[in-house]
Amino acid sequence: MISYVIFFLVESTLLFISRVTNSLNLRMLACIVAIGFCGLRFETGYDYNSYRDFFENISIYNDVLELGFVYFIHLGNELGISSFSFFFIFALATHGIAFYTLSKISTNPDMAIFIYLLIPGLYLNSFSVVRSAYALSIFIYAAFKLIKNNAVYQYFVWGLLAASFHITAILPFLLTFIIYVSPKYPISRYLFFILLGVSFLVGFQSSFAQSILNMFVYTKFSAYAEWDTQQSAIKIFSTNLLAIYIIYHLKYFRSCKNSLFFFKIWFIGLLIYNIFMNFTPVTRMTYYFTFFSIPLLLSSIAVYSGKFRILSQSILLIFFSMAFIAALYNDYLATDVLKMSNYKTIFDAP
Repeated sequence: MISYVIFFLVESTLLFISRVTNSLNLRMLACIVAIGFCGLRFETGYDYNSYRDFFENISIYNDVLELGFVYFIHLGNELGISSFSFFFIFALATHGIAFYTLSKISTNPDMAIFIYLLIPGLYLNSFSVVRSAYALSIFIYAAFKLIKNNAVYQYFVWGLLAASFHITAILPFLLTFIIYVSPKYPISRYLFFILLGVSFLVGFQSSFAQSILNMFVYTKFSAYAEWDTQQSAIKIFSTNLLAIYIIYHLKYFRSCKNSLFFFKIWFIGLLIYNIFMNFTPVTRMTYYFTFFSIPLLLSSIAVYSGKFRILSQSILLIFFSMAFIAALYNDYLATDVLKMSNYKTIFDAP
């Protein structure tokens, strides 16, 4: 795990100095290092070998439905692109888009990027789930452009692109568009506290979630209905604790059209997470929505000043650092050979 220690020491140093000096070059360097750390990995990530097989001979996998991914790999094969290059291209596209979007929607881009790296479901998860991580980045960029420029047609083009790489992108794209076209009524944070509590209680009744998932039993998503694995109680508690913090500060940024839009997207993901808390594969889909918790948390902290702001930032960093360490520790305990904790680079390849 020493590789991750060195990586985060480098990232924290670059992004801290970037924040203090307002250096765009250092921020870009930190992003390049993060892209390289992901893109130059070798046999790191549970699905690494599966994707390597995809990249080397996509035609042997007849059950891959996402045509965008299939055609992209076919094109790469025609051009003679190696599997190493494919991993780097996906890392560049996935995190490049994510870093760009964060820099546009966050009050503190440097800290936003660092938190993104610490959230296991975003950066670390991309080491394994290559296609869905790329689809996630397309989604968050499209949502940003939709609310900023009212780019409806472009939004659906981006949606088709994301779904052509991973079909799970359909859900967040549709829900986000519904939010976009819905009437804009005044909202109260107390309503969201009530909805949060109700979703939390419903989540403990697995029968409700199971009845919904049973509709997908005979589809590609059948595993989502069958795999009943309860989340860690600590993870559920901490997720909802962060939610309470964000909802409490809603009054400070609900007058901002963009922030309110991101809040609604994030909150839909939170409801899904709570209701399906006993179905781990479903909760993984909420990573599409979790991304927007980053600018919301930083906007919540920005309302304070002086020592209290520094204290809030420190607590937030400690919280996500512990989450990353816990994820890496659980990975270390896993029996899978291609662990993310056992980081290797292409220079370690035989």
